[in-house]
Amino acid sequence: MDGFVACVTTSAVQASFDWESRRYIPVDCLKSTNQLLREGDIIVSTANSKPLVGKSCLVSHLPEECAFGAFVTVLRHGDEVMPEYMMLTMRLEDARDYFWRMSSNTTNISNLKVSDLLGYSIPLPPIDEQRRIVARLDARMAVAERAVRAAQASAWAAGALPASLLRDAFAEAGGYF
Repeated sequence: MDGFVACVTTSAVQASFDWESRRYIPVDCLKSTNQLLREGDIIVSTANSKPLVGKSCLVSHLPEECAFGAFVTVLRHGDEVMPEYMMLTMRLEDARDYFWRMSSNTTNISNLKVSDLLGYSIPLPPIDEQRRIVARLDARMAVAERAVRAAQASAWAAGALPASLLRDAFAEAGGYF
């Protein structure tokens, strides 16, 4: 759309980036091109309910030019950090606890100051070690995801069993009890 740019807020911060939540704003609302997302950015919810403050996700691809707006902060990594590694560290329990402690409270919204977000210390091994950690965790997460899918399929089959038993019972009784 001419004259408009996609924009995301905290609703885009899910387990993976939620592009469906984007809205379009006039381009002249942007104060700087630094408000445009880049591949590899980490988007962090900095104003949300207390349990969701500090929630983050990786911008792994950009289907279109997109800005970020209210209630989020974007972290950009340097050459010494893999974005996938940075993302994993942001999801550690230690990080979640830190964001919980540092966030302030109002009636319904908690806020995490950028200075407090940047105050979280990320352990930074050499880039080759980051690659190894990310690859190992990706492999383990793939196994976990397969296990979850198998459990969901088993739960669906178990849920279908009573209906199947009822259908068989009615068929055996000629449709009557």
